[in-house]
Amino acid sequence: MNVQESFKRFGLCSMFLLVSVLLLSGCGGNDIVGSSSDDHQKIAGSDGYSWMTMRLPWEGDFKMPFIDNGFTKESPAPDIDLKAVKEYTIYVTLGSTEYRVYNVVAIRSNGEAIAAYKDPQNYRYYQKKFELNSEQLQKLLKVLRKNNAGEMVASSISSDNAKPGIIGGFTLISGKKVRRSYFNDSWPKDFKNIVSFINEDILRYQPKLKDNGFSPVTDSILTVDPEATLAARGLIDGK
Repeated sequence: MNVQESFKRFGLCSMFLLVSVLLLSGCGGNDIVGSSSDDHQKIAGSDGYSWMTMRLPWEGDFKMPFIDNGFTKESPAPDIDLKAVKEYTIYVTLGSTEYRVYNVVAIRSNGEAIAAYKDPQNYRYYQKKFELNSEQLQKLLKVLRKNNAGEMVASSISSDNAKPGIIGGFTLISGKKVRRSYFNDSWPKDFKNIVSFINEDILRYQPKLKDNGFSPVTDSILTVDPEATLAARGLIDGK
């Protein structure tokens, strides 16, 4: 074997090892606390959508772990310590002007919750109100704390922001403190973990079921509560 062939084989082996390391690294990330693996397998394996009427935008998305794919801006708002506060409200939103769909889940620390979406087929609003039990609230609070919900960035925007895509928002309110975050095709792990937990353990939305408890409404949280759409429309400081 000559020197040129030896270098060629060495180069191929090195490239194979590098790709293997990158793939293994990309599969890592924060664990989702308290998620139900059985329900996740059922939902993820279906041909329908898992976040009400749209797929979670990061499912099946692979990006090199050492490459920065967007622009992040820190929030000027004060941190909210979820270990100290007794009352809080969160709004989690995902939407797309391209696909004409918009979804929101709002949850209060007393267990009151409301979920709504705008259907991309008939443009009607569907909504349901429900209550979280104490076990669900404890799990949710644990997830929020672990994923730094009170310290989330003001915005994370894809470097390809000119392309129409999926937008998301996260709002945390406690007393007079409000933190809003805006995302455009750039999804921090903390936000993904929170959304996935709500999707799998709280909403448990299954596209094969008839309505999942949602009913058509005229006045939805999406039309009467400004906070339900404020973050995901990007109307925040720091965008």
